[in-house]
Amino acid sequence: MPGQDPTQKQISEKYRENLQYFSRGHYLRRLKTVCFLVAVVGAIAAAVGFRFWGSLEDLSTGPISQNHARFANDCAACHEGADTDLLNLLPLSALRDHAGAAKNLSVTQVMQKMGEVGIPDLEAIKAGAGRMAGELQAVDGKKVEGAVHRALGYTSLSLMDKACLKCHQPMGLHQPQLPALAVRNALAQLPLVRADECSNCHREHIGSGKMRAPDSQTCVQCHNDPHELSRTRDFAEVKGGRVPTVAENRNLGDGVVRFLAPPPREPVGPFKSYAEGHPGFAYEGAGLKDPARIKYNHARHELADIPKVNGRKLECADCHKPSGNGAYYQPVRYEKHCQTCHSLHLTPDLPSVKIPHGDSDKVRDFLRPSSLTLHITEALRLRGVDDRMELGRQIKEQFDNLAARGMTTAEEIERRVFYVGDPPVEQERNSPRSNKVPFFAACAKCHELEPGGKKAPRVLPTLMAERWVQRGPFTHVPHTHMDCLECHGAAKTSKLTTDILMPSQKSCAECHRPLDPERVEASAETIRLRSELEPGNRLLAQAQRKAGGVKSECLDCHPFHSSPSATLYLKGMAGNKSQAGHGSSAPAPAAP
Repeated sequence: MPGQDPTQKQISEKYRENLQYFSRGHYLRRLKTVCFLVAVVGAIAAAVGFRFWGSLEDLSTGPISQNHARFANDCAACHEGADTDLLNLLPLSALRDHAGAAKNLSVTQVMQKMGEVGIPDLEAIKAGAGRMAGELQAVDGKKVEGAVHRALGYTSLSLMDKACLKCHQPMGLHQPQLPALAVRNALAQLPLVRADECSNCHREHIGSGKMRAPDSQTCVQCHNDPHELSRTRDFAEVKGGRVPTVAENRNLGDGVVRFLAPPPREPVGPFKSYAEGHPGFAYEGAGLKDPARIKYNHARHELADIPKVNGRKLECADCHKPSGNGAYYQPVRYEKHCQTCHSLHLTPDLPSVKIPHGDSDKVRDFLRPSSLTLHITEALRLRGVDDRMELGRQIKEQFDNLAARGMTTAEEIERRVFYVGDPPVEQERNSPRSNKVPFFAACAKCHELEPGGKKAPRVLPTLMAERWVQRGPFTHVPHTHMDCLECHGAAKTSKLTTDILMPSQKSCAECHRPLDPERVEASAETIRLRSELEPGNRLLAQAQRKAGGVKSECLDCHPFHSSPSATLYLKGMAGNKSQAGHGSSAPAPAAP
């Protein structure tokens, strides 16, 4: 058929009467041979010429960075053990002798000597190649193997790593990081990741300015490659840790309550970037709930009948206040954030007679008749009641008021305070929808209690999580231009404490991704708004969600090198196989 390739039989027919085709000379084959031999001889000539007349600057691939500028004229400071004499890699004594004889010759004389060999003469080149081949055959195989190993050693990055360690603290591992160490008592395995060679991430000879920090593409070389993840990752068994099987809010001994999710069944797999494939946060696991022991209804506090605070509607910031450095938020405390609306006054007209908060034994002691009489007496005297008869009359009146509210005995007063509270009084409600009681609510309205038998009921710790993200730092400081509900929008309709109201990883990636030029409108109005997008301007948040452009480099959240604390911890783990050397070729970090 037209255009069909000929068969092998058809091709062989072309040479039926020309059986000497391959034995006859052909200009293309001769040209290939000449080019090959010229390349070989030229390479050797270049090696010889560089040995005696070359400069190390000829081998540099670019300028030295500002960080290492003092080594600009001292290549050996970093390229330790490197040999620029390529002839040292070849165990050919004759070639060395010829190079030694040429040491004192000028370039012109060397060219004359090369001309005497007859380079333009094909037969002379063939003869020279034959002699070289004969000498190679006579070389001891072990010497050749040794030369190869030396050549590989000169190109190994481990030598440069050792040079780095002359000035820089040894860094043997990528993981574990400090956050991982902080939660090690809740882990069955501690991740260990080999750091590999320094120059894989810290690139030199690419500019004279300050050395660039590794970017996310450097991280993606491993994190988007299943083979690399498998090759560099290992785990060390953690002894003595209690691994959560369900979600927990736990204090691990450092005074910070952390949300701990059950460990994932599989390690984190490959992904391309923070916005493409990055795993979700631990609290996003299926079926997880907030295990805090506190009863709180966010949606209820959004209703219009909630009393105003300082003359305005209750806001998130009234209870959720940033810490001193803005990195985290202060824990919610009754005394600071709740008692303005939820008082513990026992009687309506004596505000100073308040039920203690935070210690059930103190509550029981406070409610004993003798102790309660003493507190009422002190409150009346503060109001100016000093006459003994009048003081006794008003004390009796206060106990009569308690009896009128159903608290006729000490046991009933204690039951009300711990479990029931004052029943709602319809005429004292702020509105038909309010469930506000006149004086105090029971402890059980907000807290979980355990019966104490003959002792006071035990109020269980609230265990409200103070840290939700364990694998990377977070700060609210650069997010002050955003409204709380932009990230915690679920709080507006949440009625249960068990609802996890934290933002998802995908919602964070709406802003933390490369800028999308197609979603940035090039209009005069947009340009005007963009000039006004200072920190604190809510328009900035809208623009960021629409077009991205907020930094999303891996190192913004995840420092690469493990800390000295990690190495010390691993060294102290008895029988830990990681001590046998799961790090890079660099030595293990020294103790600080």
